[in-house]
Amino acid sequence: MKKLITAIVTMGVGLAMGIFAYAGDDLIKTTQDNVNSGINSVNSRPQDMMDSIHTEASKGKGVGEQVMGIGVGGMVGTRNAIHKLGAGAIDVLTFWIPKKEPLIKEAGQK
Repeated sequence: MKKLITAIVTMGVGLAMGIFAYAGDDLIKTTQDNVNSGINSVNSRPQDMMDSIHTEASKGKGVGEQVMGIGVGGMVGTRNAIHKLGAGAIDVLTFWIPKKEPLIKEAGQK
């Protein structure tokens, strides 16, 4: 029984490594892009929240509208941060699955 389990595990590892060898540089580049995109999505959330607050607050013409913009910007920023944090975590956790593009495209990505 131990030999059978060892053989199955060895074949599984060999097949998993063979996928990368067969795919070549395209898959390796894709996995690196997925990891980089996921890490950037996870790390840049506080800055995006502050940008959202500033954007909404700067739309107001008076003090009351600016204060309201801070509240609305905080809510919008929180929603976007949660969404991008989840998508970034999925990109990082599933980097080994070939995808055509990350779940969320950042502004500078093609």
